[in-house]
Amino acid sequence: MMPGSLRDVLPSHYAAFLPDFFDSPAPQEPKATCEQCAMCAPAGVQPDASPFVFFHPDIKCCTFHPVLPNYLAGAVLEESNDAEGCRRMSDRIHAGDGVSAQWITPPQEYNEHFSAQRHRGFGRDARFLCPYFSREHHNCSIWAWRDAVCATFFCKYEKGEDGQAFWRALRDYLGLIEGALSRWALKQACGQRPVTDCFPGREADFFRQTWRAVRALAEGTSTSRPELPGADALKRLQDAYARLGVVSLPRRLVPNPEMKRYPAVDGSVFVISYNSYEPLQLPGEVLTALSEFTAGRSVREARQAVITNHGLSLEDDLLRRLVRFRVLVAAP
Repeated sequence: MMPGSLRDVLPSHYAAFLPDFFDSPAPQEPKATCEQCAMCAPAGVQPDASPFVFFHPDIKCCTFHPVLPNYLAGAVLEESNDAEGCRRMSDRIHAGDGVSAQWITPPQEYNEHFSAQRHRGFGRDARFLCPYFSREHHNCSIWAWRDAVCATFFCKYEKGEDGQAFWRALRDYLGLIEGALSRWALKQACGQRPVTDCFPGREADFFRQTWRAVRALAEGTSTSRPELPGADALKRLQDAYARLGVVSLPRRLVPNPEMKRYPAVDGSVFVISYNSYEPLQLPGEVLTALSEFTAGRSVREARQAVITNHGLSLEDDLLRRLVRFRVLVAAP
């Protein structure tokens, strides 16, 4: 296993269930800085007066209630060294709403409000704060046992939309593992008994048993095995990973018609294309020059027009970056 592999950067509870592909080097995401949140407004900027999205520094992207499989809830209760995490998990189980034998999901009222206001409230509305987030310590109290969404979310991506697509594909793959393991663990914990006989009234013990079953499976001491994601699911993930390599420039490119532009005071322009959390700052003259890219011109012809009419030379690396961030897209 090479240092910095995909297996390394994911929570350790996935490791035993991942194929050899996960020994591939993990993409680096240096722009998503959690300790000093990259989504918080810079000094002197009033978030409410800005066209850009900023998170509240006290809650950040933890305005989200994860869907935890049964065995991860049990792992927090059985294995966690964080007393606050155990307490918060016990409180969440005791609350009941959204708690089932397979998952701990958001309460119904939370889901309704989040669905209606997620675009305005995510990162900014404390009503959506994760029940496992410790405001006192400003961190996640169950981080070691986080789910697929929390393990793969980034606000900004080094490889633009291709990076976003990869991490989402990885989220989906890990979600398939979680679904398979949670169904299998439920059966292991209940045996031949109906779920109603082994869950209500003893939820904490039940969740611990599901974790013990998954732990035994990971250690190779279980005689039963679940059906984990197959070749098709892995192929989708591998394809997304392959797109993180060198970008092949399409023969014809045009400016993204859905791109939003925001002039800056220094003459540069912020553009937002694939991700509202990641404005890309470009020199104004570069953005103006991109008007030479039209459906009727090849990339070679457009570059020559940029040199002739604007005195600029657009190198391959810059064009590839603009394609990554969907400032330029393939001509229809």
